[in-house]
Amino acid sequence: MFWNKPAPQTDIEKLSIENEKLQKIAGLYKSITQVQELEKTLAEIFSGINSSLGYQASLLIAVPEQNKLEAFQVNSVASFLTKAFAKAGGSALSVPLKYSTPSEMGLAVKAYHTGEVQISNSMYEIVKPLISKSVGDGIQKLMGIKYGIVVPINSKEKTIAVLTAGSHTPISTQDKEHLLAYADLAGITLGNSQLFSQIQVQLKQLQSRNADMEALTSLIVTLSKTLDPKEVAQSAVNLLNKQEFIIGGALSMYDPEQDAMVSTAVSENQLAKKAKEIVGDLNSLVTKVNDPANQQNPAIMAFKTGKVQHTTDLKSYLSPVVPAKLVGPMTKLMQIKSVSIYPLYVRDKVVGTLAYYIKDNVYESLEPSRQKLLDTYSLQIGIALENAQLYTESQKSQKSMQQANTSLEEAVSALKEARRRERDMLDVMGHELRTPISIVRNALLMLDREHKKQDLQDAEIVKYLGMAIESTRREIFLIETLLSATKVDGSRIQMYFEEIGIKDVITDAIEAQSSTLHTKNLKLVYTPPADDVMVYADRTRTQEIMDNLLSNAIKYTMKGEIKMSLWQDQEFGWVSVQDSGMGIAEADMQQLGRKFFRAKQYVDTHTPLGENAQVVRPGGTGLGLYVTFDLIGTMKGKLYINSELGKGSTFTFGLPLSKGQEPKQMDQTFDPQQQKDRSHIIIGQEAPKPA
Repeated sequence: MFWNKPAPQTDIEKLSIENEKLQKIAGLYKSITQVQELEKTLAEIFSGINSSLGYQASLLIAVPEQNKLEAFQVNSVASFLTKAFAKAGGSALSVPLKYSTPSEMGLAVKAYHTGEVQISNSMYEIVKPLISKSVGDGIQKLMGIKYGIVVPINSKEKTIAVLTAGSHTPISTQDKEHLLAYADLAGITLGNSQLFSQIQVQLKQLQSRNADMEALTSLIVTLSKTLDPKEVAQSAVNLLNKQEFIIGGALSMYDPEQDAMVSTAVSENQLAKKAKEIVGDLNSLVTKVNDPANQQNPAIMAFKTGKVQHTTDLKSYLSPVVPAKLVGPMTKLMQIKSVSIYPLYVRDKVVGTLAYYIKDNVYESLEPSRQKLLDTYSLQIGIALENAQLYTESQKSQKSMQQANTSLEEAVSALKEARRRERDMLDVMGHELRTPISIVRNALLMLDREHKKQDLQDAEIVKYLGMAIESTRREIFLIETLLSATKVDGSRIQMYFEEIGIKDVITDAIEAQSSTLHTKNLKLVYTPPADDVMVYADRTRTQEIMDNLLSNAIKYTMKGEIKMSLWQDQEFGWVSVQDSGMGIAEADMQQLGRKFFRAKQYVDTHTPLGENAQVVRPGGTGLGLYVTFDLIGTMKGKLYINSELGKGSTFTFGLPLSKGQEPKQMDQTFDPQQQKDRSHIIIGQEAPKPA
């Protein structure tokens, strides 16, 4: 009846078997304590349970991170079991630790909560509700498991996991004690492995933070090397490539003139170059801020709201600036998973955006330290841009100040020169005014003296009266020139525009200068045209121009002749005054017509012309041409000046022809800038000629 029953083991045999198991446990402990990585430790524990201690279908159900999560994570040395449990459970291999009723709780969860060993002849009761009863019974039958045991694994007086195992034979007290001993050793090793893993994670985080700090330091150092805004922007985005989780970036600045975000700098790397081949130069992208089509663009939203924007929808960020059909190939090529767009502040005002291209990740999944790094990066780049902007503004201010100082120095120099000329003018004016008056006085005294003698002849009366009249004319001419100069200086002069004949103007000028021409023995060559030349101008001012030009020609001609011509073309009536004086030096040509300027224009007749010739300056105020130039410009005329030193000068002026315009009184107001305009003065170019 009992021949099939195994013979009872003797005490010696039992001791031998137990000793063998204890030796195996000791060997397993030695084996697992040599492993530090958590995954390898789990593998060694599984291996020991199955191969060395003779159990099957072992599972290690651990509570990660000291029960911070409220579920078991299931591990198995047999991959087919892991897949079977996952398929049967329909979800990840996790077992809830909290249940509404105890009946829902499997023995594995119960062992965790009570810290006591649990034994059952049903694998389903051990691992429920991870799998259904039918699946549990099927696995148990397939593997020939008769009994299952659950042993809690403790570390530092806390249960951190439970170990389940299946057996073909009943589990004895000794088996239970062996598993408890093994569980204690596994707990120590598992705790150490968890600690090692935590240290490794912390070390990796520390290394990552050190790398981040080095990158941040590099950013600060690099940006401090330049104060050029464009260089700051480009350096900033180029440094983004040093972060392993960032592919690159793009910096855009707001342009108020275009009311748009303008791409200022894009990371320069190999991927960016390839992307450029697809979509073109990203530095040329312009996104209108208030275009309705761009209002959902995260870059525009970041600029307008001043808040960070994150997106995985790269089309919303790049389109419509980049065609939608090109976004996919570009982002695939560059391996961009998501984009985070930060507003850039300068003096509490958003002036642009900085986009980070994140590789194989989204912002929310980044470690907090990485998220903080992006915040710090953006802040530092904003500070660098602000410094660059302040420097640029200071440079502009400094340049403006230098220009202002230069202008002030020039104005002071011009004022000094004007005062010097005015002093010279006063000296000349005293002489110029005194000479005619003295002649008038002497002529009248002579008349008076001869009259008292009653010895006055008609010829003498004519002589002295002529002297008085001529000197009075010169005095009046000088005073009129002074008055005209004063009106020009005051930027206001009255004019009466009407149709006037130039022949009378020339005749009056010649008659006024006839005495001087006779005195200097100069010949005047002038043949008036048959028909008068009618122009639309002010008669008095035209006479003043003619008198000044003829007076100058006579004044600067020592001997020879003066030629005058009158003609007209389609637009102007022209008058030419040509002298045979000594001409004007090239250095003085551009100064003609400046207030109080008088050229050193001729030498005396006893010294040959050359560097050592004695330079003689004729009398004059330096106001005649100053007035003449402005009057010609005011009446919309033109003046050509040609001169050759040693041969003489030719002044040719033209006034607009009369074309039936109505007479008109005008209070001509000068713009100070208009007074400086000398476009109507043509120097050195060939003047119009009579047809």
